Amino acid sequence: MMTSKQIQRIYKLGSVLGLVKNDELHTLVYGMTGKTHVSQLADDEYQAVEHELLTRIKLSHLTPPPQRYKNRGSTRVSAGMTEGQQNKVWQLMYALAGRDRKPTSATVGVRLCGIIKRQFRMDVTAQQPFRWLNYRQGSQLIEILKGYVSSAEQRTERENA
Repeated sequence: MMTSKQIQRIYKLGSVLGLVKNDELHTLVYGMTGKTHVSQLADDEYQAVEHELLTRIKLSHLTPPPQRYKNRGSTRVSAGMTEGQQNKVWQLMYALAGRDRKPTSATVGVRLCGIIKRQFRMDVTAQQPFRWLNYRQGSQLIEILKGYVSSAEQRTERENA
């Protein structure tokens, strides 16, 4: 039996593709599983339909909605940081690097890894700094970086005054 969150997930993914209008989502579900209602799907059928929708979203170069709650049996809270969150983090990191008083030999990626390690107690690599962060932690990281940038701006203003 599908949970209401799983049903909502299918409809969210379908709406990103524009399949909810004109009942195209149900046609897709019927074509893949032979079932007429999303709520009738078994777990393996749900995963197949979800995978198909995510694949179509990726091929269409669209951004899927974040999955805040994982399916039954998993302890992971989120599907990870969105592309928009990752872009915002890099934007803030470069803004912070632009406010440096002294040049540093550490790259922006290495500095980001240090911030993630200090704030979330996670060891990450500069090549994949967001690998273990979920959506909520991504939001927290953005707020932390906004505070760092704000502090750096205030420090620059005090020094120039």
